[in-house]
Amino acid sequence: MKRIITIILILATILSLAAGLEISKKIRVVILPARSLHGWSRDDVDYLLSLLEETMLELRRFEVYSRQNLREIMKERGLQELGITEAMELGEIASARYVILLTLNELVTGYDSENKEYYAMSNLSVKVLDISDGRVVAVKTISEKSYGKTRADAKQNLFLSISSSFSLIIRNFFKIKASVARIRGDTVYLRDVDIDILRVGMIFKITGGLGREGYVKIVGEENGLAVAKVLYGYVRRGAEAIEYPMLGVGGAMMLDVYNLDIAGYLKGTTFGVSVISWPFQAPLYVDFSYLVGSVLNYTIFTLDLGGRFDFLHLGHIFLGGKAGFTMFGVYDTKNEDVLFSTFGACAGADIRYEFNPSMGIYAKYDYRVYLGANGSEFNLGLYFGF
Repeated sequence: MKRIITIILILATILSLAAGLEISKKIRVVILPARSLHGWSRDDVDYLLSLLEETMLELRRFEVYSRQNLREIMKERGLQELGITEAMELGEIASARYVILLTLNELVTGYDSENKEYYAMSNLSVKVLDISDGRVVAVKTISEKSYGKTRADAKQNLFLSISSSFSLIIRNFFKIKASVARIRGDTVYLRDVDIDILRVGMIFKITGGLGREGYVKIVGEENGLAVAKVLYGYVRRGAEAIEYPMLGVGGAMMLDVYNLDIAGYLKGTTFGVSVISWPFQAPLYVDFSYLVGSVLNYTIFTLDLGGRFDFLHLGHIFLGGKAGFTMFGVYDTKNEDVLFSTFGACAGADIRYEFNPSMGIYAKYDYRVYLGANGSEFNLGLYFGF
């Protein structure tokens, strides 16, 4: 549970990035290592650079200059570590518009005796330099910690976590810009943007007059224009449309009210907390809940996995249905072990009100049936879109 909350807090921090550069077509960039300090090996640096390069190529809005060619140039000039001056020089040689500079400050691994797992912690920063004038136009520091059964597992999990952060960071640094060509009902057509750098599911923020704003989602292409559907808010012809970077995952942190009947022995209302998450592009969800407090170091938990979809959309309000399999169990908090578990089925409905695509209010109701137990659950909390 602590790790789920940590992941949500990390993503929320990433979403708080300041406004970045705005692009409407593919641009050329160079990815370079600045310096690597405590704990970073050459293999670690190369692997992280390859993850960043892979992320940028997948985004389809960049032409990334070959790292092999850059290595040869650095070798010819006797460069081991790069400062801003050297990075700018290499960027000019590569005819790039921007330089992405990766500074690796610290990498620490060790053993956590309390959690009985190995850990890996890192501190690094991603910086964007404008070749035309040498300005630092964007910067973001990443500090993360991951666990694993071995030191190598912890390190690998850390790099994968950093890689996930790269996608949203780079999209915030280089947001796609378009403009509203025309509007037909709830369909919006966007122009002044290279269609090849767009993807179905991208969300754009439309800025109107008097501080008004709206949000649209890309659904396709028609006659060279991007086609989007209005989610909610104010949209007008000729307005700017700026990408609203998201990873495509929704979720909520909630307070729970349970009404339980366990084999006729334990009945009544109790309280808990839960986390639910689902991908926007697939009808799936996972939901973990546990009761607040414990009796003799034991607490009850549920874990659900099933299908979920939105079936009604009214402005800022989204109504959804869900159903799936569920596991009910008793957890020993002292020995960190599951003492008892049983399986069943659950079904319910949810509703969320979005202030914007990344935050809102979420509520849901579930009914659960297990072997020897049943109950209902009501949840209310904060919605997060990533």
